[in-house]
Amino acid sequence: MKITEVFYSLQGEGPYSGMPSIFIRTVGCNLTCSGFIGNSSEDRYIKSVDDILDTDFLSGCDSRYSWDKKYANLHKDVELDELSESINRLTPQFPYHIVVTGGEPTLHQKPLIDLIPRLIGNVLLIETNASVPLRKEFMNSLQNSGKSVIWSNSPKLSFTGEPHSVTRREDVIQKQLDCCYDRYFKFVVRPLREDFDEICSYMQSVNATGNRVCVMPVGATLESQLHSQETYNLCLEYGFMFQLRTHIVLFGNKAMV
Repeated sequence: MKITEVFYSLQGEGPYSGMPSIFIRTVGCNLTCSGFIGNSSEDRYIKSVDDILDTDFLSGCDSRYSWDKKYANLHKDVELDELSESINRLTPQFPYHIVVTGGEPTLHQKPLIDLIPRLIGNVLLIETNASVPLRKEFMNSLQNSGKSVIWSNSPKLSFTGEPHSVTRREDVIQKQLDCCYDRYFKFVVRPLREDFDEICSYMQSVNATGNRVCVMPVGATLESQLHSQETYNLCLEYGFMFQLRTHIVLFGNKAMV
């Protein structure tokens, strides 16, 4: 299975922010979010994730190294036995989540079918952009895994450059209900009413009104997170949960946190 990193940290986004978690970051994404300002970095050789600087990807995808071919040397193809052992070695002696993230982890449904039963934890949280069809075999494996499955959906808004025809997949959202202990939606936004209106439109289009919606300011710098009073005010008006990206506030744009 292709991954960039496995690490233990605290969840930094969504309603489970602060939860001890083991993260498995997969390689590859079906989106590029070309509309993000600054979704690029200077041309230099990056030997490991430790070489990623706070100044990389200031406004765009903060995990670009998991899918951009420029960082292919960071992408590892790991046998499932070795991967499950490295994950289980991180198991803490208290409640925690196993978080499968990316990139886009649902591009790896086939190896996940074999990996998930090997993992010790009881709670599996899948961070997805909710635009990749969910295979019947994958959903059956989740149902039979004995784990509580949480869907953390991060659909992309128009300003990212991704069209509605790609991002609005009611079939994916509804399929999640086949195996769903909990579900929520989190959106990265600009401090603009049009983004909030688009969130409302998205939730209606995928028949998910009534689900929890978390909103986070766009940007991968401390300044972008702290200067977000207008986003805060719009959350009050629209009834969405406001949240800073905790890992960005504490560590900046750094991997394995």
